[in-house]
This record gives sequence, C-alpha cells and structure tokens, in this order.
Amino acid sequence: MRKFALFLTFSCLASVLPAQLAAQTFVLHANIPFAFVVSGKTMPAGLYEIDAGKIGNGSLMVWNEDVKSGAMAMASNPIYAGQTENPSAILNFNRYGDRYFLTQVMPGYEGVGLEFNTSAEERKTAKEQAASKPEKVTVLARR
Repeated sequence: MRKFALFLTFSCLASVLPAQLAAQTFVLHANIPFAFVVSGKTMPAGLYEIDAGKIGNGSLMVWNEDVKSGAMAMASNPIYAGQTENPSAILNFNRYGDRYFLTQVMPGYEGVGLEFNTSAEERKTAKEQAASKPEKVTVLARR
C-alpha cells in the first residue's frame, strides 16, 4: 500500500511539473519610454524584448533591440496568473523622481509573472526620496 501511495504521489507531481515549467516561459515586447534600472544596470529608453525562456526558471533577459544591449535579471517571487485580473502583458516599475526600477513582469492571464527584490540601489534612491512613496508605473507589452 505504501508503494502505491508513493507511486501515486510521484505520478501526480510528474503530470503537474511540466505544465508549470512550460507556463514560466514567455517572450514580451515593449516600447519603454524612459531609462530604467534592472539588476543594477541602467537601461536606456527604447524597444525591448523580455525573454523568460532563454535562461530558465526564475530569470529573464531584458534586451534593448535599439542599442543591442541587455541585462539578466533574477526574480525573487513567481506571480501566478490567478493572482492578477489583468489580461494584458505588463511591466511594472517603481518611480522615484526621474529614476525607474523594474519590479514585475506579468505575461497576462497566461503563465507565471516574475517579481524582483528591491535592489540596494533602489533602497538608496528611496531613502534619498524619503518624503514620498514610489509611484507605480505600468508599461503595456505584447507577446
């Protein structure tokens, strides 16, 4: 009986894991009209490809198609599609004055979005702007 229960548990996991892994890959395109910081690197305004499929689970490549430069970002938390009501693919930023920090990448209803920890640079900027909370800025993306 114990072997059967173990077999059943592994069978269930084997059927669920591939679906979760497949759901975590996506490619988005967005025109970001401002410079922003991702993984400690300042990226210029421009047309971007955000690819969560090239690198793997929990990470993505943010690639500026205009200047052919990119940065790799590691997510701290997956955000499951069930936690959002927004069907659009979006990029969320925290804005402090004229500085923007990428905080979330959401592919919409499909897949798993990614959320990033607050970087040391963002914490420092937040301290300097202590009088106000960050403004949340959203940029629409397309698949």
